[in-house]
Amino acid sequence: MFAPTRILAPVDFSSSATAALHRALDLAERTGAALHVLHIVPGTEPITADEIEGMTEPDRAFFQRVWDRADGELTGYLRRERIVGTKLKRVLSYGHPSEVILDYVNAQGVDLVVMGTHGRRGLRHFLLGSVAEEVLRRAQVPVLVVPEHADGRVPIKRVLAPTDFSDAARHAVATALALAERYDAQLDLLHVLIPMHFLKALAGVQVPTDFFPELRARSEQQLATFAEGAPMPVGRHIEEGRA
Repeated sequence: MFAPTRILAPVDFSSSATAALHRALDLAERTGAALHVLHIVPGTEPITADEIEGMTEPDRAFFQRVWDRADGELTGYLRRERIVGTKLKRVLSYGHPSEVILDYVNAQGVDLVVMGTHGRRGLRHFLLGSVAEEVLRRAQVPVLVVPEHADGRVPIKRVLAPTDFSDAARHAVATALALAERYDAQLDLLHVLIPMHFLKALAGVQVPTDFFPELRARSEQQLATFAEGAPMPVGRHIEEGRA
């Protein structure tokens, strides 16, 4: 069963990040995991203590004001959202958001990242959407991306796991299955077939008339294999179109 020990929730105080934070808190409470809440002061690269010490007095004072303000904002934000717990760790960092997140995942042994799809815009706040895309692409652990208008406090009732039967998809289905177990939710597997007319155009040759029925039959068999051993009924669906 999916049992993370450390869940990371990067936040920029946007509504999307807040929805993700509450989902992360709910998952942490259900699994007993520690919840790490990370806020990043955006910058081009991390700053070491020696570099701060080497700043001119005006630059160091300015950096300290920015840091103190971000620290106060994070404290107030967690208080307003009632994010508490003995396993809560609040973290403030500086640097390029996606790099900071990925480095933190590796350094702290994070098992799961839960983050929003979009962030606050402006000079003082990074756009979480592009950061989420980068983290999704490069992270070596599961990443749960929560849309802006989702309610992270509501229990998950249904989990959809699209699959192309690759090794990566197999790992994703295993995580989806474990997540569904945690919430006693319905799990649905979905495989998308390329439409026959598009397949013909793509191949540039005549496709045998029995090719598509055989492809569907093989896909149904693979879906059944993916669902084997599940402790609950698993919906299996095959659709045609663009994935």
